[in-house]
Amino acid sequence: MRRRVLAALGLIGPLVAAAGGVASAHQPAVSAISAGSARTAASTVRLITGDVLRVGTDARGRSTVRALSASRRGITGQLQVTRAGKHLYAIPGAAKRYLGGAIDPGVFEVADLAKAGQSGRTPVRLSFAAGAPHSVPGVTVTGGSGRDATGYLTPASTRAFGRALVAQWKADSRAGAHPSGKLFGGLTRIGLDRPTTPVVRPNYPQVTLIIKVTDQDGKPLSDGEVDVINTDDSTRFTGFLPVVDGEARASVPLGNYSAISSVDNYDDNAGTDISYLLSVGDYKVTRDRQTLTMSARNATKLSIATPRPAAIVAQTAEWFRADKQQGGLDSSFGYGTGATVYVTPTPAVRVGQLHWLTGWSQVGAPAHGIPYSYDATFQETGKIGADQHHVVTRAQESVLDARYYTDGPNWNSDFVRTPIYPFQFLVFSSFNPQPSPLHRTEYVVGPKEVVWQASLLATSSEENPFASEVDDGSRAYSAGSTGTVDWLRGAIAPGVMADTPGNGFWTCAVCRTSGTLSVDLAPALDSTPGHAGSVTIPAKGHAARFRIYRNGKLIDDENDVTGGTFTAPARTATYRLVDTVQRAQDGFAGSTTSTVDVSFSSAAGVGGKLPAGWDCGATGSGACTIPAMLQANVPLATDLTGHLPAGPSVTSFTVGHIQGAPSSAIRSAALQLSFDGGRTWHPAPTFAEGGGRFRAVLSNPESQVGHRVGVRVTATDTLGGSLTQTVANAYAVVSR
Repeated sequence: MRRRVLAALGLIGPLVAAAGGVASAHQPAVSAISAGSARTAASTVRLITGDVLRVGTDARGRSTVRALSASRRGITGQLQVTRAGKHLYAIPGAAKRYLGGAIDPGVFEVADLAKAGQSGRTPVRLSFAAGAPHSVPGVTVTGGSGRDATGYLTPASTRAFGRALVAQWKADSRAGAHPSGKLFGGLTRIGLDRPTTPVVRPNYPQVTLIIKVTDQDGKPLSDGEVDVINTDDSTRFTGFLPVVDGEARASVPLGNYSAISSVDNYDDNAGTDISYLLSVGDYKVTRDRQTLTMSARNATKLSIATPRPAAIVAQTAEWFRADKQQGGLDSSFGYGTGATVYVTPTPAVRVGQLHWLTGWSQVGAPAHGIPYSYDATFQETGKIGADQHHVVTRAQESVLDARYYTDGPNWNSDFVRTPIYPFQFLVFSSFNPQPSPLHRTEYVVGPKEVVWQASLLATSSEENPFASEVDDGSRAYSAGSTGTVDWLRGAIAPGVMADTPGNGFWTCAVCRTSGTLSVDLAPALDSTPGHAGSVTIPAKGHAARFRIYRNGKLIDDENDVTGGTFTAPARTATYRLVDTVQRAQDGFAGSTTSTVDVSFSSAAGVGGKLPAGWDCGATGSGACTIPAMLQANVPLATDLTGHLPAGPSVTSFTVGHIQGAPSSAIRSAALQLSFDGGRTWHPAPTFAEGGGRFRAVLSNPESQVGHRVGVRVTATDTLGGSLTQTVANAYAVVSR
């Protein structure tokens, strides 16, 4: 048997956890069971500034980065994420002006953080000015003498380092300031304390390239960095160049180049920053000591106008420069509330490709009616135009009626909806805080080739930042369309995550080959097909138990997994899956324990054929079939806080087979209620409406006001399959 679905959400950098990894003695690693780990891999990364990222690789090999910051205002809401070849960097806005000087760029390289922090602490190497005390905010100094020292940061102490860095950035950015180049009075260098791998470059003839960087007034940029790529072949040269006193230098081979840099101006009165992105599309290096000037003087403002007034909570700009060999440099810049962004126009490039993407997330709160939001993205190909003002029209909008449910309390949630273009190999976005429960209208705007992915963090905390993450599949929203979406609407139970229009590529979750049966269940499905949630494995006890039987004989019984790949004889056999998942450890009071008990017959070559765009994991497309496994969807008719009134309520539910399975009629279906924690069950009158749709009358006694009710669905089909889905504490009862 091979496990497929144990995923680790440990903190890389100050805290790392993976299957078989080492947890910190000071703070335990946070592990979780999530859906689709066979399709994607993801880890949680905490930077030395306290910013937390969800970093992964999707089924198409794209790097995916989603940021969760303590503050989304001004410079603290700014983050640059750059992928150059196989290297991925995440650089907070306040760190950029010190990059290559007091801050080693490697301290923000994700892979280096992962290697350096496997003990649960991030070890750092420090250098100080002569006579300066060995003291850095957030860093515990462990040794050293003279100007050099070693130390470490913990997950808790990274916030202190981040706050101190922002304070230093603000002080150095004020008019009339004279930055010393040192941090916190005496720190001249901070980097990861780990073995370094020498940078190996192809043996091409080298010349010196000089880059002068000036601000909007034509004055030299005091310090910062420039991202540079050789557009003939990015393997010849791609990298970050530190800017010192308005100048950056590098030894590069002759050829064609492209570059982007950023300049930040701090407004001390408003507490905001203005960012200038300086882009050079084509630049040919033909001789030694050639000078390229990058100036913010002619930059144009990025802006958006929407049909309804809305405040910007996040905006992004992505500069994706591909070389002639289809390699490239992808720099994404994320900004929070209060940022104003400008970019220098760039003529159509002649060598390689240029993609320029901009995006906005906005919210509106009308005096009357429900709140609303905008998620909008725009692209230019080959150039960056002088007009960066985008006007959204109602005809461009796709409109969603969205509801975010809780099981009683108000939550401080975080949400992100991310656009994905076909050509991207880096996808970056930031979570934005929002209250829950919430009902709002969501407007989605983007080109027709864009698909969107959305994620909700319902109960995020400092200790477990990505707790109770719920992810949606890729979706294409056409202009003028309407739809509905519910997040965390119960009853919530494990099951098979649904493919969504827009994925384009999918690995089936329950698959049968000539000799194996593969199962990959999502631990928590809400009422919207395509959603799938994770659950945290508690420090004591377990989050899940998975069992599988063949012809009544137990063949596997494991904790904290929700599936695996199992040997299956070619002949027909009856398989029974029993999957129990706990959710209370993530702070939930509703749907706290859910069990799916499902049986079906399966034989080699029998079942549904793979839909177009699907594969069967390692066995390849067309090598497997999908068995006729039943699944129920029970969207309870509760209010947004998961309550039903005393007395009768009507709830609709569906019973059918998983996607791609052969269809057969549903022979029976029933719904039951338990008012005593599952000891006894009472049938709810259930009426068939056809096509697997049913309606049930839930009668809640007045005596149950203030208590929670369990829900059980049972069903059978004409092929002999059966299903029992039991959800403890599915809803609460209130007075009518």
